[in-house]
Amino acid sequence: MIQEDFDWLCEEETSYGFFKYHGHWYHIAEFVRLPENHPLRKEGWEAFSADSFFSGVAIRVSGDADGGYGETLQVALILS
Repeated sequence: MIQEDFDWLCEEETSYGFFKYHGHWYHIAEFVRLPENHPLRKEGWEAFSADSFFSGVAIRVSGDADGGYGETLQVALILS
């Protein structure tokens, strides 16, 4: 797959958390949780990963019954 791009992950993290968006692979560990008072958080987005000074990707994860990473991931491109 894309192991050389994510060689910083520990072995147990390589079995989950990957998704592809606009032709680029991401792992959930690349995202920083937004503080409660952040404008994106107020719109329902939970975490963010910057692609550049002016853009990034925001995610919203649905929780599952076991408190895991979730069953559904929503992704959005954010431009300023």
